[in-house]
Amino acid sequence: MRPTRRLRCLGLILGIVCLGPGTATAGVYNPGESDEAATYPDFINGPPGKDFREVVMNLRIIPLKQPEADKPVRRRYVFMEEMISRAGPGGLKSPEDRLQASAVLIRRRKFDEAEQLLRPLALSPEGRDNIPIQSNFAACLHMKGDLANARDTLRAVLNDHWPEDWSTLSEPRQHYLERVGWNEHLYHNYRVCDRYYLKLLTLRFRERIKKQESKSPLQLPDAIFDDGKDPPMPVRFVGESGSYKAGTIAAAEKAKLPRDAPDALAIVQQLVVWMPDDLRLYWLLGDLYNAQGGKNGILSALQIFSELYTGLELSKDTAVSEETRSQLKERLKVLSAAKEVIDAEAAKDFNKKFDELDKRDGAALQVDWSTVAISFGVGFLLALFVVWQVREIQRRRARRASGGV
Repeated sequence: MRPTRRLRCLGLILGIVCLGPGTATAGVYNPGESDEAATYPDFINGPPGKDFREVVMNLRIIPLKQPEADKPVRRRYVFMEEMISRAGPGGLKSPEDRLQASAVLIRRRKFDEAEQLLRPLALSPEGRDNIPIQSNFAACLHMKGDLANARDTLRAVLNDHWPEDWSTLSEPRQHYLERVGWNEHLYHNYRVCDRYYLKLLTLRFRERIKKQESKSPLQLPDAIFDDGKDPPMPVRFVGESGSYKAGTIAAAEKAKLPRDAPDALAIVQQLVVWMPDDLRLYWLLGDLYNAQGGKNGILSALQIFSELYTGLELSKDTAVSEETRSQLKERLKVLSAAKEVIDAEAAKDFNKKFDELDKRDGAALQVDWSTVAISFGVGFLLALFVVWQVREIQRRRARRASGGV
């Protein structure tokens, strides 16, 4: 295929993919992603096709070479990656094309290729105020392990080029963001979520310089939510007693969580979409579902912590700390006990409804024996009368036949 024709094909493919509703992944803004990057309120037991867990599972298989169960979303990313590779960095001229292609490469864990594609534009004068490009570049650096430059890149775009009010943007910048699927509502939400992403990068960089990094992927969550004081006091997901409790969180701790839109759960859901393999974020998501309370919140949290524990057992991870292992076991114990209560109440409710149905049907089937006895007696007398009449008729016919009166 000639280079010009190949580039036209790539542009057509990117354009077709971009026809879906524009959504984004933090630091990996991609105008071509649709439902695979969506967030839904329910982790499990949601409406058909609207479970957030399914979204996470779909995102996790995108970079795999040979998944046990392949999905259309992965096959689409593989195809797009191949077309991007054939075109080469020089084949992607517009910022929109580079944004789309960089997101594909990052999802496929081709971080070097993504950096080569983004760096010239991200460091150029015309690219410094390009919010999605800078955020993608920061995410790429983060995934490569360059926490310092990832933090500095994201901080610069948030502080210098991402004002709080959409209306303060120039018309050309608004039009560009609209072309990649943004609107005023998404602009606000992404800005909030990227600020928490920046906080996560800052905390992890501090761990690195203090040599507190762990080799285990399973660690206690990042303290991205706190009381905002100096020094900040991170939220503790405990009940009023000070220990972990199913379906609740102490009022003083709950006050540390953001409640405006997007709230804490929505923020962490978005972070998980951005980094679906990050187990620290997945743990934090479990704690937030439990703090949300209710049957679905408890069962969602139990699902997440069960998956984390199963993964820990299968991996035989010896680098995980004893504190992490202990807290994970505590959550499983508390939430499993709560599930037993939920199941017992469900069984009790079922039995109650069954008994009510049985009583109602039984009442409809109850027999009035006095009525039956009277009906039987009347029927019996009527039968005797009929028999007597039949015999009387037979006698009369017999007398006529013999010539009697």
